Amino acid sequence: MREVQAVLLAGGYGGRLEALAKDRQKCILPIDGKPAVIHTIENLLNAFGSVDLKIAVGFKAEQVRETVEKGGFSKLSITYVPHKPGTEGWGIYKDMDSHIKGPFIGMPGDIIAFPEAYEKVFQLFIDSDADAAMSLSPDLDVVDTHGIGKIKGGEVIELEWPPPHMIEESHLRDMTIWASDRRMFDMIRQYPSPYKSIGYVFMKAVRDKRQIAGNYYDNPWVHLGTVTDLNKHFV
Repeated sequence: MREVQAVLLAGGYGGRLEALAKDRQKCILPIDGKPAVIHTIENLLNAFGSVDLKIAVGFKAEQVRETVEKGGFSKLSITYVPHKPGTEGWGIYKDMDSHIKGPFIGMPGDIIAFPEAYEKVFQLFIDSDADAAMSLSPDLDVVDTHGIGKIKGGEVIELEWPPPHMIEESHLRDMTIWASDRRMFDMIRQYPSPYKSIGYVFMKAVRDKRQIAGNYYDNPWVHLGTVTDLNKHFV
């Protein structure tokens, strides 16, 4: 397969992880004995074979670089793109503007999913006329901070961020795994996020009837958000 451009967010604070993330970047904390960010990179390589990876770093950037370089990855080109801490999500993608030339896939470094979560959403975008594609999961209990949406006919017809208190059985959880191209940066400029989350940008795009393709991901995934998540297993 041809080399795929990817954006990985690895610069945010882990405020809900309490003391565990006070002096450590949360994405290097272990799940099943392996740093979360290493799980993600391995699964990207399993999905695409070769990856041109742009890693967004901020808080404890040196820890991310050291962890990734110890992985000894082949078929992986890495560019570290610094951002100002406190501008996570929307701001990080905005800073990637000059580093992305074509179709790409983006994801956070604190979510672990099987390779198909990345492969299928990227292919869905390539095969469609949509402005972007996103992965959504029926497992609503994994994380309660990500938005929720609905898919109909392969297209996202509803997206709410922040997530409402009332959640229907038909809702799906936004995994914040996206695929797009230069059009994503057009959306970022058109919908600047007052909440910092890139989820707000996609919510506005859906409400404005921009075509956002939806990938239904029905497999296990882990979000490293709280201390209890460190005891979860990714199998």
